[in-house]
Amino acid sequence: MADYFVSPANGSDSTGAGTLASPWKSVQHVFDTVTQGTDGDVIHVQAGAPDVLAAPFDLTSYGASSLTKVVVISGYTSVAYDGGQGEIDGDGTYPIFDAASSGNWNNVVFRNMKLGNCGSARVISFYRFSSLINCELYGSTADSPIRATDRDCAIIGCDIHDMSPATDVINRFYLVQNNAMRDCIATSARATGVIRECRYIIDNILDLRGGNQTGIRVGGADVYIVTGNTIVSGGAHSAVGIVVTANTSTAFVVNNIIAGYSGASGIGLHVNNQGVTTIHGGNAFYNCATNETIYTRADIRVASSVSLASDPFVDAANDDFRLKDASLAAGAAWPPSWPGLSSTTNARDIGAAQNALTIDYPIEADVRLGVDYAEAAKTGTLAVPVAGNVRAGVAVDNTTGTLGIPTVGNVRSDVQYGAANTEYTGVLELPLSGNVLAGVQYGASGTEYTGTMPQTLSIGEGAEIDIIDDLITVEVND
Repeated sequence: MADYFVSPANGSDSTGAGTLASPWKSVQHVFDTVTQGTDGDVIHVQAGAPDVLAAPFDLTSYGASSLTKVVVISGYTSVAYDGGQGEIDGDGTYPIFDAASSGNWNNVVFRNMKLGNCGSARVISFYRFSSLINCELYGSTADSPIRATDRDCAIIGCDIHDMSPATDVINRFYLVQNNAMRDCIATSARATGVIRECRYIIDNILDLRGGNQTGIRVGGADVYIVTGNTIVSGGAHSAVGIVVTANTSTAFVVNNIIAGYSGASGIGLHVNNQGVTTIHGGNAFYNCATNETIYTRADIRVASSVSLASDPFVDAANDDFRLKDASLAAGAAWPPSWPGLSSTTNARDIGAAQNALTIDYPIEADVRLGVDYAEAAKTGTLAVPVAGNVRAGVAVDNTTGTLGIPTVGNVRSDVQYGAANTEYTGVLELPLSGNVLAGVQYGASGTEYTGTMPQTLSIGEGAEIDIIDDLITVEVND
């Protein structure tokens, strides 16, 4: 794939060369200057200043829509693929990308980009085989501001905010996964679904506390998967968290958390009563007027649902939708990070059912430098002796219990603790040096002595001492 570089702050469309060292200024100039390569192209947009559009993108010079290779528009800071976020601004008027205006272009990917400020225009309108990956999308009042014509497109890991359509925000995508939505307020009551008619809706957070909105609307003739999502409404709203419509063929709705639909007709999960096969269960509901209304021709419950008596979130008021450890929904809908919201590391697995396996590892401060412990097999609490109780060079068997090592003052120089210094498990008591006769050995290699040596004798002047077969004979000469 050919690489072209754009720097809205430092580039030039007249003197630039489209290279990292000499970038162009605008993405449109790339489309006007080059023809799509046979292996596709990557347009790198530098972070720091937006590329402000003066018109919708025009790709007629770049290539025909029949081309099947991908064009990737990706952010960077200093070098390609360094994670920097480029930006394209619609100047309050224009869409960031409208496939229809460019001949129904396929295979367009935005990655690590900030896209928005489009006014009444859509932010993104894809045709087929296109994606949004790790992008920030904002600023549109259009219906379906993020839309695909056919269900062949994906939106993954995006931060979506400040949208105010009359109906839905994301419409007709194939995969909607690991996205965070906030401040997306529909202007019509009980909107048809913030995420609407998308095939696979997995592990998203929908913060819908600002309006009376349905969260996810499933509808169409195919199979739909809705799992691991957290949907939070507020203000005694009467919409629906997840609704499965009559024309759906089969829907899997499992392990979601739905909260705050507490208005008189608020429902957590509603399945229409005509021609719908719904496989559901393991969903957790909090503060909903009605948790479920399931009317199906084939209602298959694969797990019990959970009704939560108290707020399960760590701090929803400050956008922290992690689950409290004591919550019955612990372990649900919280992957390792969420764009635009609070995040956590070492998160629990997805799923609204109680996580039955708790692994308690020692904190770093309790483990000596260089000590390894078997994380995969550890199921209890590991107690490792503190540094002051372990002599230099002693290896600690650290996976099965508590190891007691004698302090330095109770161990004579060169005493070993066992094979490879790893087998000692008791308290080693050696006699003090003042209680041992010169030349007495403790056993083989100085390791086997376990008794008490005789005290040094106090005898008169001229006494003779014989040591025969461990017996001491004293003759006192007058």
